[in-house]
Amino acid sequence: MDPAAQHLDLVTFTDAHPGGHLVAGLLPDEVSGAELSALRRHIRRLIESLNVRGTYATGLVRTAETTEIHCLFEKAEDAGQLAAWVNAQPARDGAGERRFVIDEAMRDALREAATGGGNRASRKKRA
Repeated sequence: MDPAAQHLDLVTFTDAHPGGHLVAGLLPDEVSGAELSALRRHIRRLIESLNVRGTYATGLVRTAETTEIHCLFEKAEDAGQLAAWVNAQPARDGAGERRFVIDEAMRDALREAATGGGNRASRKKRA
């Protein structure tokens, strides 16, 4: 990770960077609190391995209908790196955010990335 890159919590990030670039992972089924925390850590380790250059944030966002892991980036190119790795698609509302589903295959890929096997080439072989 670039020494200038900094991880913040979602609230602090959105206060400092209201126009951040969002990549959101949707969890399609119920997962335990421990697994949510682990997935968030895995995503953060993946982001760090992508050598992001700007400030970023990760956090859980729950509504009555969904649970998502939000990854916000100061720099569009940093968001683009994560979006490419997870194969995130543009949101339907055209707001510039990208979304991906954290299904079992993605969970496995994120676990592998967290243990050092998450380079872009190995991800493309799984896709």
